[in-house]
Amino acid sequence: QFLRSNCARDIRRQGVSMSFKTSQLRWLLVALGSSVLAVTAVPIVLSFAAIRVGANSGTVGLLLASSDGPFVVSLLVGGVLADRFGRRHVALLADAIGFLGVGAMIVLLGFEPRHLLWLALAAAVWGCGSGLYSPTITGLLSDVVPAELLQRANGLRGTVESLAVAIGPSVVGVVVGVFDPVAGAVVCGVSTILGVYALSRLNEIGPASRERSSTLIREMRDGWNELVARDWCWKIILAYSFLHLVTFGPLFVLGPIVARAHLGGSTGWGLIIGAEGLGAAGGALIAMKVNWRYPLRASVGASLVASLTFFALGLGASLVVVLVASVVTGVAFGMMGVIWETYLQLAFPSEVLSRISAYDLLGSVGLFPVGQILAGVVAGVVGAASVLVFSGCSMLVVSSLLLASRSIWNARSLSAPKSVRPARA
Repeated sequence: QFLRSNCARDIRRQGVSMSFKTSQLRWLLVALGSSVLAVTAVPIVLSFAAIRVGANSGTVGLLLASSDGPFVVSLLVGGVLADRFGRRHVALLADAIGFLGVGAMIVLLGFEPRHLLWLALAAAVWGCGSGLYSPTITGLLSDVVPAELLQRANGLRGTVESLAVAIGPSVVGVVVGVFDPVAGAVVCGVSTILGVYALSRLNEIGPASRERSSTLIREMRDGWNELVARDWCWKIILAYSFLHLVTFGPLFVLGPIVARAHLGGSTGWGLIIGAEGLGAAGGALIAMKVNWRYPLRASVGASLVASLTFFALGLGASLVVVLVASVVTGVAFGMMGVIWETYLQLAFPSEVLSRISAYDLLGSVGLFPVGQILAGVVAGVVGAASVLVFSGCSMLVVSSLLLASRSIWNARSLSAPKSVRPARA
């Protein structure tokens, strides 16, 4: 409805009907929601499949890293391919690869649940598909929605993603608890198929032809030059790379272990992730309705309260307290995501957005698999609680340092995409 009421003139200028544009956005959001649901649910399947056969925290970390490592490696390739050959086509290929991976998980968990090495290989295939898929979305959304409505569209995107995060882990956590990891993997497979169908209904809208460099390496370098020319961008990406090492990596390894000990096992952990997703949906709705004068200040500032879940888990709080903390953390992350994505889409030329998104994801989650591996090892020495408290403290310190940067604190809102590379901030 916001497309119909606010975008008529912009859509007519592009020579595309409003009903067509609205339909394209709907299918894109369905595809995105299906993908996010599967992505957030697969780690629960892997974690409790390993725990069920007696694996320790180190083995759980290695199994999760077997999907996250290939995800990181394939990000840049996905970004370049999306800008070069079309974002919809690359997204379809990525979902097909992801379905092969989750299909292999179903077979392996059904017949040989103790063969974790083969399960790790299937998870690696799944990770490759997710890595190719992720850089396509930011560019696809900017193709479908006029620049004036990107913030609101990103709010819808954030809401859909957050609801998927809330529904996926909660449903799959219950399914795994009531039945087994095989049933959870089937849910992920069905969600992936739905994503493929939605993408097949999407016609890519964008420039008639994108400028292409002679080689993939050259196109990667062009995207890198765009990124490093913006001081605020590389600082935030670098900071969140460190945070994924010391916070998010440990959370997804140690969280299920803490949940199994005193928070209700897979069901409790699924509810915790789901509560964060519901909070993020609310945060996205808040972010889409506010005109942020200093968007980066608001985005980074929200991360100060995102540490609550780590402290609640590390300090042994009850399930109710952890759920409340997760909702607050989700609100912060939901706001951050909408503000950050909108700022990127307005600050960079459209033809490089998938590459910028790939660098953003690579920088943010590049150390995530390392964090997962180290979390299990360090927790074996100092305990899971100490690691999680340290994670919360790290988020507070890093967020404060980012706010002390003048290029982030003074960054004002942008009204239109830049067509040329700006001077270094």
